[in-house]
Amino acid sequence: MKLYNKDGQLINIDEKKEIARGGEGAVIEIGQNKVAKIYHPGNRPLTLEKFRYLSDLDGTSFVRPEHLLFDKKKNIAGFIMQMLPKNFFPLYSAYSYNFCSKQGITEKGKLAIVKKLIKNVNAAHEKGVVIGDLNPFNIMLNDTGLTFFIDVDSYETPGTKH
Repeated sequence: MKLYNKDGQLINIDEKKEIARGGEGAVIEIGQNKVAKIYHPGNRPLTLEKFRYLSDLDGTSFVRPEHLLFDKKKNIAGFIMQMLPKNFFPLYSAYSYNFCSKQGITEKGKLAIVKKLIKNVNAAHEKGVVIGDLNPFNIMLNDTGLTFFIDVDSYETPGTKH
């Protein structure tokens, strides 16, 4: 698939490197610890205004859009974002006592994670961003307690509803 960055430079996306697929689009590995989310035809992509709000989120807590991708007609077709390492897992995994025991996640560690999540939700709200799909599948963490919110393009920003 041939897409372009904002400067018109060609970005080749190898659809065979798809790593996830959802209702909005496909996530495809593009190398250098980056992935591209490419919207399915007919789905409403991210707007430039929304991109600006989401880009302002803290990149150490949110997997946010970094660069927009355009089709040959200069319509937004997707975006590039960071790829999380393989040792990250969805928050819902931490609901299992056995999983937490195997990963070494303690009650103290869980409390620290919850405090980080509250801090990050508040930080998003301060920027006018509402996490419309706050669920344990859209929060990733690792066994050291590092957390990332994913699927941020579904968030509500001023001027765009969830």
